[in-house]
Amino acid sequence: MNEHDIVAEWLQVAYDDYDTALYLAQKPHRKPLEIICYHCQQSVEKSLKAFLCANGVEIPRTHETGVLCQQCADIDDSFTKYLAPCEDLAIYATETRYPIRIEIDETTAKRNIEQAHEIYNFVAGVVSLPVPDIEIRKLTPELAEDYVRFFDVTSHDDNIDEHKCYCVCWSNDNYEVKDFSTREKRREFAIQYVQNGNIQGYLAYRGDDIVGWCNANTKSDCLKCCSWRTFMDAVPTEESESGVRIKSVFCFTVTPDMKRKGIAKQMLGRVCQDAALDGFDFVEAYPRKEPVDENTNFRGAIELYKSNGFTIHYESDKLLVMRKRLK
Repeated sequence: MNEHDIVAEWLQVAYDDYDTALYLAQKPHRKPLEIICYHCQQSVEKSLKAFLCANGVEIPRTHETGVLCQQCADIDDSFTKYLAPCEDLAIYATETRYPIRIEIDETTAKRNIEQAHEIYNFVAGVVSLPVPDIEIRKLTPELAEDYVRFFDVTSHDDNIDEHKCYCVCWSNDNYEVKDFSTREKRREFAIQYVQNGNIQGYLAYRGDDIVGWCNANTKSDCLKCCSWRTFMDAVPTEESESGVRIKSVFCFTVTPDMKRKGIAKQMLGRVCQDAALDGFDFVEAYPRKEPVDENTNFRGAIELYKSNGFTIHYESDKLLVMRKRLK
């Protein structure tokens, strides 16, 4: 395995531990809090080791997440903000594996899940190694068939074929009297929307294969689409009356085999580059505040945006509005 593959493997197992902790925390009945916290510690340990590996450091044989974080901070002082939580997590590496109870409440377990999620996303953002031969193409009417074929063959969040969205709910069309009730109808609308410029964004190609999609459109044009009406009522829109031009990033979809390889980061960079050339004042994104499963986190991770120069503009109960200034 080359360095790229080894780092990717560390990140994969780090994510698997986080995902396991999140799954156990969502159980409706008794939650195994010690095991949840154990997987949080394991996720953080492996995330930190991924960073060290990416920087050519021999991986130390230790579970002490505080020690590992300090080694990371010696390379990148951005890690200093994680020193305290990493030190706190270290106890769960061994103590939770034996029948000696540690006093853990659900609030602590929830905080540990959030820390594991944040540290994983931070590391994934700073070590993402771009995959060679990726071409980012702006969506045009000529690519309509490529676009729908990507959704035809790419697994959706729950892997149920009928639930494929074709991203028709994020567009600059008025949702009223539109029928998106079946996969076939959404596919038909998708072709029409791409050909008419209602859906806008970027496709990531590797050779002839599409490996990623980013939905990015003019914010003020999309306030009547289905998903805006459903999810975005708390997002401020007053700038549309003041002449401020905002490009909104609504959604990312990356094929399962290409996740955690910097595809979303490359697409986001292209969005910002083109938005600046087109005279937009800001690029805006809407990541969820609470940790969610990777397969349903279509809005992108907070750390993805932070690592690309976005800052928090507004905060609601469930999401952040993050902006990058272009002028």
